[in-house]
Amino acid sequence: MYYNVLPGAPVQIAPHPDGFVNHQPLAVLSDFDGTIVPLNCVNLIFDRFGAPECKEIAARWDRGEISQKQEYALGFATVHATREEMEAVLDDVPMDPRFPPFVELCRQRGVPLAIVSDGLKWYIERILARNGVHGVPIYACDIRFLNPGYEFIFPYFEPSAPLRGVSKRHIVQSYQAQGYSVAFIGDGNNDMDAAEVADIVFARASLLERAQRVGLSVIPFTNFGEIARALFDFGIAPIASAQLS
Repeated sequence: MYYNVLPGAPVQIAPHPDGFVNHQPLAVLSDFDGTIVPLNCVNLIFDRFGAPECKEIAARWDRGEISQKQEYALGFATVHATREEMEAVLDDVPMDPRFPPFVELCRQRGVPLAIVSDGLKWYIERILARNGVHGVPIYACDIRFLNPGYEFIFPYFEPSAPLRGVSKRHIVQSYQAQGYSVAFIGDGNNDMDAAEVADIVFARASLLERAQRVGLSVIPFTNFGEIARALFDFGIAPIASAQLS
């Protein structure tokens, strides 16, 4: 199935030279866990509230031995906590302090920015809002809290990528099909499919190691200030510049 992942997004971008790559308008797609925040929030929930076997469940998912759907089903079956208890733990998760000004910089330049994640939209929205970030499109899995139990929702699942909850590769290609050059930002093994088709890739941790092993051209990064400088060549507004340092 092919779907348009840009409902209501602008078709044209103001012709600012910093907003174009290869004469095409630029769009930025970023992973969340391990990229915008320094840890995996699902693993945090498993560590705090799940059974000991959750560590192996998460490791099997990372190795590609089970799917995202299976990881959520197996792991959350052992989680015994209320939504409020989980959110209290998630509220302590830090965010790269350079990400909010990076969001504003992209808006100033007319560059679409979205989050693509195998994580859960529930906590992504909460952490973004707590850090003053609103209005960024999120392509992720989601959770519905039942009484008892949970229901998991996979609106961006693709049969061609059965191990993934979200086909990041397909979302990158959907932006490209609308005429954008895509800069992708990620850190994990599950980001490799997107990295293989993106026009520019910023990578760290497992994604960087894997890309280097296979000879994929990527740009190492440690924070969003570095990404801003690489994408916009220091041509940033004074307020954003101070916050991105």
